[in-house]
Amino acid sequence: DETVYQQPEILKVFEYIKQDLISVDDRTRMIDEYNEADLRQDFFDNGLKEGREQGIEQGLEQGIEQGLEQGIEQGREQGVEQGKVTMLCQILKKRFGEIPDWVTDKLNKADSTQLQNYVDKVLDVDSLEQLFKSTL
Repeated sequence: DETVYQQPEILKVFEYIKQDLISVDDRTRMIDEYNEADLRQDFFDNGLKEGREQGIEQGLEQGIEQGLEQGIEQGREQGVEQGKVTMLCQILKKRFGEIPDWVTDKLNKADSTQLQNYVDKVLDVDSLEQLFKSTL
C-alpha cells in the first residue's frame, strides 16, 4: 500500500537516507525491524485466517452433531407415538372387533397427549364412540 510511504515518519527516514545521515548499520537494523514487523503481521494475518477457518469448521461440526441428535430424538418420539397407535389398534380390535377407518384416522392424526388420553381410557369405555366422543 503506497499510502504507508506518505506517513511523516517514513518521509523523515527517506530524507535522512538521501542526506546520508543514517549509517549502514542503522539502515540494516531498520530494514530488519521493518521485515520483522512485516513478518509478525503475516503471522498475525495467517493466525487470524486459520482461527476463522477452525471456528467455522468447529461450528459446522457442532451444528451437524446437534442436528443429528435432534433428528434421533424426534425419531424416537415418533416411534413411541406409532407404538401407541399400534397398541391402541390391537386393543380396540380385541375389544370391539373390526376397527372403522374413522378410528384409524383419528389415531393417526392424534398428538402425543391425545394418544396418551386414549391409552388411559381404552379399558374404561364400552364403545369406540365413547372413547372418541370428545373428538368426534
